[in-house]
Amino acid sequence: MRINILIINIILFLITGFLHSQSVNEDKFKSNLDIYSGLLNKSLDGLGNRFVLLGKDKIYSIGINAEPDVREYLYLKIKQRFNNFSIISESDSSISDFIVKFEDVKFVTKYEKIFGSVLSNRRVQRKIEISYKSLITSKNKDSVLYSNNIFDINNDDFYLDNIEAVERGEFNFLRGILPSQSFLEKAFVPGLVIVASAVTVILFFVIRSK
Repeated sequence: MRINILIINIILFLITGFLHSQSVNEDKFKSNLDIYSGLLNKSLDGLGNRFVLLGKDKIYSIGINAEPDVREYLYLKIKQRFNNFSIISESDSSISDFIVKFEDVKFVTKYEKIFGSVLSNRRVQRKIEISYKSLITSKNKDSVLYSNNIFDINNDDFYLDNIEAVERGEFNFLRGILPSQSFLEKAFVPGLVIVASAVTVILFFVIRSK
């Protein structure tokens, strides 16, 4: 009897320990959108300084050479960051004082590997990259007033269970491709919990019947 109770306690301890380890994925993490926002804010410092020198009373036309969702997000970030300046889209460039071009814009979300013990929370190694070239030219495009090449990377990791929250947002570039996992990684842990739970229930009723 005592041995059976001891076995139940051990199994319950393993299950609750596993479930507790699953709950620690409520850690503070940054979404992909948070990281892109931080990288872009930092990368726009130089451009902002040049805007100040050129004048807040001027009109700046923004042209972005990128995928549609990247172009939309970058334009929104520029409008937010420089809300004290007169920012207009490229289609209205005829009324602008300066042309601001963003070329070869790339936002890359990579999940490089999944790591951690099979019996504990799995983590995803993440790399987010931004790169682009920014230019400011006069309206007649006869001179380049500013040029800067940007490349920046964020490396970190997050709990695999948080993948949906990490990728929240409407833009396609916020989602990456997870590395493939082995059958053991996909099936062993859930199966272990189910089997352990079933054994615990069976032993509980066996003991009660005695």
